[in-house]
Amino acid sequence: MEDEREDGPATVHRDAPSHPPRNPVDLVGGVMVYCDPGTWPSALALQEPPGGSPWVTAIGVHPKKAQQLDDSSFDKMERLLGLPGVRAIG
Repeated sequence: MEDEREDGPATVHRDAPSHPPRNPVDLVGGVMVYCDPGTWPSALALQEPPGGSPWVTAIGVHPKKAQQLDDSSFDKMERLLGLPGVRAIG
């Protein structure tokens, strides 16, 4: 089923599967990747995750967003990468 939107492409809605997956997955953590300088979170949002949190953060720049980089972006990236809640660059 598709919904038409005036401001963009249609959204596709899918019904939940009627049977369990063949290979169930037990999700125990992951990586939150921020690759668009315009949407990098604030330093406050990236403080150390709660003890035992299985999620880590990566900060980077997608090649299609490289034109957004300027001195202030590099300064912000450097500050974010110094936070204990950020574990990767990409």
